[in-house]
Amino acid sequence: MKNLWNVVTGSANATPEDIARAVVDMERKIEGFERDVKIADQEALQLSKMKICGEKVRDEDIDLADRKVTAAKRNLKAAQDTLQELGIKLKEAVNTKIISDKEGLEQKRRALKEKKKKLNDAFIRMFVQLKALSIALNGSIVQHTPVGCEPQNEEDKSLYHQELTSALSQQEKPTYYEEERQLEHISDELKQRKSEEVIEELLKATRNTN
Repeated sequence: MKNLWNVVTGSANATPEDIARAVVDMERKIEGFERDVKIADQEALQLSKMKICGEKVRDEDIDLADRKVTAAKRNLKAAQDTLQELGIKLKEAVNTKIISDKEGLEQKRRALKEKKKKLNDAFIRMFVQLKALSIALNGSIVQHTPVGCEPQNEEDKSLYHQELTSALSQQEKPTYYEEERQLEHISDELKQRKSEEVIEELLKATRNTN
């Protein structure tokens, strides 16, 4: 985890995950400071009760107890203010991340568009070769699978499947189809993503792992 003070002041290049961990850490500190305030209050109150009832209590002990109360309350207030600041930083970081993810998605879309163009060009060239073979075999371009191209026996079927497997293995992975589906999935998630929900899920996961 990054230095907590650096995350609070913004001097660290903190990710949403870093800030979420800082939020959870501060929440736990606040729980401790609340206990400190309660204990200090009880101790100071007890000394005051004793003095009022005529017990011998030194003034310096009462002053010390009061200073402990003041310090405990100051620590609690500082932690609460810090938690509020971290909450603001977390929301800003999450919003920035969402915007960055959307920009990254658009970059991937552009790259995928270029990939589709190359595949389409390759398909056209191959299709032209197929037409040329059709003319050579049949004297014309046929619109259906030429006779003899469908596997007719076990030997032909074996060759067909071997060639198909080989051709598929030579395709670039992930394929255009796979990438397009993945981008559509990411796009749908980004459309539905709200910063409040992301923050809630992030903090829940952080609390569960710490």
